[in-house]
Amino acid sequence: MRKQTIDETRRCPKCGRAENQINAGYNRSGTRRCLCKICNYKYTPDGKTQGFPQHGALFHEHFSGGSSFDDYSQETVNLIFSHVNSVRRKSLGGKSPFEVFAFLFDHDATAVLGIRPIPPAEVIQSPKLLR
Repeated sequence: MRKQTIDETRRCPKCGRAENQINAGYNRSGTRRCLCKICNYKYTPDGKTQGFPQHGALFHEHFSGGSSFDDYSQETVNLIFSHVNSVRRKSLGGKSPFEVFAFLFDHDATAVLGIRPIPPAEVIQSPKLLR
């Protein structure tokens, strides 16, 4: 009988076990999927943070886990969202969420919301933005 090797990158996020993890194909983006044979849970072992790809790193880092916006002024929140939504995305045909929103709803709507476009070279996606 072959000795089972345990790959620590394949640790089930549901039950936490590293043994009895098998390949279960690939998802639509081509990322490997695994199946935990203990709890029958399918997962992506090296997946990105759920719902927050790299363009949302700033927002996710500071406000995940039920954090509150109470300590931030409205101007600071607007600045964060202006930066996050000024990053161009392949999924939007190379446009930023800001550009798509402004096209669909008019630039006046962005002014009412207090957000503005940030030039790509000036977008900051790190805690430096809040300093």
